[in-house]
Amino acid sequence: MPVRPKPEPPSDPIPRRRDPAGEGPPRPRSPELDHYLDGRAPKRPPPRFQPGPPGPDVGRYPPVADLPPVPEEKVGLVVEHLFDGSSTLEQYAVKVRGDTTETCVAFGEVAKLEVAVPKLPSVQPVYVEFYSASAANAAAENLSSRTYDGRQLIVRRLTRRDLQAEVDAFHRSKTSKFDVGATRHLEEQVDDLRRQLTRAQGDLREADDKRDTEKARLRTDLAHHATQHKLLQARVDELEDELDKTRTSARKDREYHAARTKALADRADALERDRDRDRDQYRDRPRF
Repeated sequence: MPVRPKPEPPSDPIPRRRDPAGEGPPRPRSPELDHYLDGRAPKRPPPRFQPGPPGPDVGRYPPVADLPPVPEEKVGLVVEHLFDGSSTLEQYAVKVRGDTTETCVAFGEVAKLEVAVPKLPSVQPVYVEFYSASAANAAAENLSSRTYDGRQLIVRRLTRRDLQAEVDAFHRSKTSKFDVGATRHLEEQVDDLRRQLTRAQGDLREADDKRDTEKARLRTDLAHHATQHKLLQARVDELEDELDKTRTSARKDREYHAARTKALADRADALERDRDRDRDQYRDRPRF
């Protein structure tokens, strides 16, 4: 059998298409390709479909733009109150990253985990992204019932896009003077001070009300005691008048009884003298 010689490669750097069978001469290039090779703009053929009047089925089906979007799976978690910055931010961040990774890998493969390390010591979240929504849901249910260093954890589930937007917002905030965590910490302190101020104002108003009530009670008691004092003073005056009258009457009685006693004593003396005189006269009278 004679051996078929191999065809020589084309001299054109862009090979030309051959027929599906792989045999026969190469097909000629299209005019558009020639335009590209020559550096000219391609000549586009006219469109095969020309818009015409609307048919009877127009409006039966909603347009594609009005269809509801396909909901994205929430594979991201934002664990609040997990990271509390202190003087050793980096060391504590490494500890939190290790503990969170050890906890989350038990529920599924973790795609990304990032600890929000602020400039100033403040409470910051930890961003966790899973590959599956089921693993994210299981981890969220488990973490929401836990505490870390005495702080109750709060878990928010987000989509991958929302999680990345929140992480980007945190990184953008770190370029400013105060980051989001420090600002949030300051806002919490301001809210706490406002609550304390409101509580103090309420206590002050309550104390003022109690003081006004006590003042009213004291005024009533003062008026009552003043009335009682007047009544008692009037009674004392009456008793003093009666006492003066009693003393005057007693003095008069003493004087009367003293005069009466003296008169009786004089009368007794006179009677005794008369008796003695009569006795002497009786003794000295002549006897028959």
